[in-house]
Formats: sequence, C-alpha cells, structure tokens
Amino acid sequence: MIAKIGRICGVCGLVALLSFPLTLFLWDWRMTWVAIAKLAFGVLGLGFWFFTNRGTPMARLGGRSAFYSGFQLLFISLAVAGLVVVNYYFYLHPHRVDLTAEGVYSLSQQTQDVLASLKDVVELRAFYGPDDPEFSRLDDFLQRYRYTSDKFVYEFVDPHQRPDLVERYHISLRGPRIVLEYEGRESRVKFEAGKPAEEALTSALMEVSSSQVKNEVCFTTGHGENSTYGDDPRASMTLWNEALKTEGYKSKSISLLENPEIPASCRVVVVAGPEKDFVPQEIESLRKYFDDGGLGMVLLGAGDTSSLNKMVNVYGVQVGRDVLVDPRLKSPFMIVSDPQQYPQSHPVFKKFFRSGVVVLNQLQAVFPLARSVRRRMAPEGLDVTELVRSTDNAWAETSPIPQGQTPSFDKDRDIKGPVSMAVAVSALSSAAAKDRKGMKMVVFGSSQFAVDANFRYPFNPNLLMNSLAWLTHEDSKITIRPKFRAASWLMLDEEQMKFITFFSSDILPLLILTLGIAIWQMRRWT
Repeated sequence: MIAKIGRICGVCGLVALLSFPLTLFLWDWRMTWVAIAKLAFGVLGLGFWFFTNRGTPMARLGGRSAFYSGFQLLFISLAVAGLVVVNYYFYLHPHRVDLTAEGVYSLSQQTQDVLASLKDVVELRAFYGPDDPEFSRLDDFLQRYRYTSDKFVYEFVDPHQRPDLVERYHISLRGPRIVLEYEGRESRVKFEAGKPAEEALTSALMEVSSSQVKNEVCFTTGHGENSTYGDDPRASMTLWNEALKTEGYKSKSISLLENPEIPASCRVVVVAGPEKDFVPQEIESLRKYFDDGGLGMVLLGAGDTSSLNKMVNVYGVQVGRDVLVDPRLKSPFMIVSDPQQYPQSHPVFKKFFRSGVVVLNQLQAVFPLARSVRRRMAPEGLDVTELVRSTDNAWAETSPIPQGQTPSFDKDRDIKGPVSMAVAVSALSSAAAKDRKGMKMVVFGSSQFAVDANFRYPFNPNLLMNSLAWLTHEDSKITIRPKFRAASWLMLDEEQMKFITFFSSDILPLLILTLGIAIWQMRRWT
C-alpha cells in the first residue's frame, strides 16, 4: 500500500517539476514563494517515490512495463507542454469574454458602430503615468477599443518622462489629458472620475472622425416648454441636450412669437411639452415649415396644450384628449412600451430586428403621463406609421379621473390597449419633389419621457436620438448607446491578481491532470 501511495506522489511530483517553468512564466520569471513551494513539492514527491519503491525503477527498465512508463512520461510532458503553448498563445493574442448579465465590460453597440466606420487609423495619446490613479481604469477601457478595431491605437505618455510632448500638445494637469488625432483633426477628452468613461471617449471619437457640419436642433420657447437647461429634473432636458452635443448636434432656442420665420440654420425643430397655446401666427409658421420640407419632433403629453392637434391632423396624426393608464404597474401613469409592437421594417427599429434575435427588455421605453397618438388616414403623398404602442394591459382613459380613485376601463368610451403613443410621418419619395419636399415628423404622446428624471430609463434616450437620426437621414447613428450600468466592484491588488491567474492557469489544470493520471494508475493496479 505504501508503495502505491509513493507511486501517486511520484506522479504528482513529476507533474509539478515539469510545470515549474509555467509557474515562473506566470510570475514574470521571479522565484516567488509559490515557485519555491512547487519546486519543493516536486522534489519531495519524487523522493518519496524512490524511497518507497527502491529497486523498482531499475528492475522495470528492462521489463515489459518500461514501454508503458515511457508512454506515461511522454503523455505528461506533452500535456504540460500543451498548457504552456496555449497560455503563451493567449498571452500574445488575448481574447475577452464578458459573462456579466448587463454586459458591464462590453462596449455599447454605438461605440462598435463608430469603430467599424473608421476609414483610417485613430491615434490616441493619454498623458497619464503608471502612478496616476486613473491609469488602470483608463487602460482597461482603451484595451476594449483596441480589441474591437485594429484602426484604434493608443499609447500612454508619462508627463514626467516626456516633457517635450507635454509642451507640444499643451497639456495641463487640470485640463484634458487625452488627445485623439484622425486625418489631421484633433479632439480632446477630460477623463473624470464618476462620469461614464465610454460615453466621453466615444463622443470624442465621433467628433474627430466626422467631417460633417453640425446639425442645429432648434427648441421652441415661450409656451412653458421643457427647457434644455435648468435644475428641475421634471422640467429640464439637460441630459438630452448633452446627448445632442455628444453626437454632433447643436441645440438652439427659438421664439416664434418674436420671429415667426424659422431660421434657415435649423435642421430640426422640436416642440417639447408646451403648456400654453400657440397663437395662429405661430401655427401657420410651423405649417409652412413642414410644407416646405421641414423636419420636426413634437412631444405632447397629457396636460400639454391641444392647440397643435389640428396642425398635426393635417399630416395624418391624431392626438387624443385622454391619458393612458395601466393599473398593474406600480405607478399607473408610467406607461411601458411593448417592443413586440414596434414596426420592424421602419428605419428607427429595423437594425435591431435584422438578425431575427433581439433582447426585448433592452427596447422598452417609459412614457409618463402619456396620451394616445394614432395614425389617421394618411394624406396623399405621406407615409404615416405608428412607432410605439403600449402593452395590452394599458388603455386610454377619456374621462376625468377623480383624485384618489382607481381608474377602471369603460369599453364604451375608453380605447383598449395596445394604444399607439408615437407616430412617424414622412413624404413618399415619389411625391417629395412635387409636394412637401421630403418633410419628416415624429409626434410623441409624452413630453415627460425626455426630461432628466426619465431620460435615464435605458431605451428613452435611444428612442429620442434614433428618431432624430432618422429625421436627419443619419441612419448610421441609429444604435443602442452606452447605458448607466450598475456593477459590483472587487478591488484586488497586483499580487492577488497574480495568484488568481496562477491558480486558474496553473494549479487547477495540473490538479485535474494529476487526478486523472492517479486514477488511471490505480485502475491498472487493480
């Protein structure tokens, strides 16, 4: 029995000695305590084998089992050599797999699209040294970009080692310390803790790689509309305004009362949540703008003015005098869209359903205080499509709801779900040259889904920005953007990371190999 245990220890010791170079490689060729312990274990294992099986090795050299022993030794050597080769290959050609449920360590679809559209190499210089606290986090993000596209290259520049480059690029400690260069153009990023790193980097990448003139998005004012600036999260759209700047748009406020003519620089006109009525002169200005081929977005929620209802009726859109409710939800007036009801052939959604596989919960938008916005009979020369619908559980309540009472569905008066909450209108190509000259319009039945308090719902910003991209004929910008992700952090120092790598790449595979060989030997002995 002791002899058999000695043989198993000999096998384990031999495997430990043969894998000793792998351990040195994983620890940067340093003789650490791990390597010493493994070397000692290998020597002791082989020593115990010789002690308990004295005379057996020499007797078996000329015996029948010499062939099998040699085969075992060759098998072990090849297995260990294979582990070394595989580890070295992935060291030279690393591959990342994100197994987190939310894709915490994956680039967004928007970033991947931007990287795929690069025609030349983007060079990034990050003026951070190894001692800077932002170094490791920034390096992790930049590696993701490099793995996604071979046209993205980056380097870290230690400001203390390269003062010549610091002076050349005018780098300061408090200013932007990341410089991107592409086809003679330059963009800079200030990497700040607590802010989404991917959003900032992708924004700069889009800016430096785009040679187009920025589109101007004009927001109407003077009627209590949601503002593009301010501190009230339920009345301001600062997050949407920042997203516009990120993707190359410029925002501007216009007053049709002061100047009825919409400026020629306005690429898109947005009417977002007006509380007061538009006067006939303003409505006529908007009518003329759309009839001349204008592009616009109208957000009219429950409680907003109905003075624009007749205007959008002309273009095949019916805005209801109602409010959508869903008593099954925690907040019955926070209506959730049904992605299964999206028109899969429309450009706003076509890309997401192209492959036939889509994660529906990533495409759910939240419409607070929504009203029905439905398709009427399409006027000649126009295509009218219902974009977003509610779930079957919601309905459009047409009667006033007394405070404190739970609404109930009335089949004779209310509109049963799914109820349309957004409509897209566009001039048909055959009629564009004759009438309306390519006008486009999107009407949403909620103005609250664009304010800061609700802009953080995952698909709300995507729906707004993708609709805007469709209006401006920039279908390449229709994508899923970086989300506000919640991640669990485990802080490890370098030695702990080394040990995890050593255990998973060295100890664990060798334990499995040793166990298999030991079981094989025991079966032979029996």
